[in-house]
Amino acid sequence: LGYSLALSARFSEAERLLREAIDQASMLLMVVFHSQMIMWLSEARLLTGAVHEAAELADEALRNTRERGEAVLEAWALRLTAQVTTRREPSDEARAEALYRDAKDRAEKLGVRPLTARCHLGLGTLYSRRGKTDDARAHLSTAARLFREMQMRLWADRAAAELRLLSG
Repeated sequence: LGYSLALSARFSEAERLLREAIDQASMLLMVVFHSQMIMWLSEARLLTGAVHEAAELADEALRNTRERGEAVLEAWALRLTAQVTTRREPSDEARAEALYRDAKDRAEKLGVRPLTARCHLGLGTLYSRRGKTDDARAHLSTAARLFREMQMRLWADRAAAELRLLSG
């Protein structure tokens, strides 16, 4: 619910719920979904412009997933780290690109199509900012197609909006 609220721009409610969930999970020594909750909080903080805190949370999530051997969540954490990198260190586009590609390759290998699509969306927006229109269009089109196939309308709409920005 907290992540959904963050995506709906209800940030204070989202952050409160996500922090409560993380605290409760820690108190109960429940590690299942702990890394995921930290990633959701990181994304929520990124959406509010708290880039430094988002980066710290993304780093924590990536560390946790590696320590716990959570391969799928590690791939998600790599994508998040790429997203945070593009906001925190805009000049470090090569690092962001490498992180997105690593996450995408892992997602494809693991068969995690929503993550694959999110990586294509990330790469498409990154290439769009760099002026690499053809590469941007290819990744954004792939993302939009994948999201539509999975009936993920919110993300399909976002990919379509990025494509329109390229054309306009």
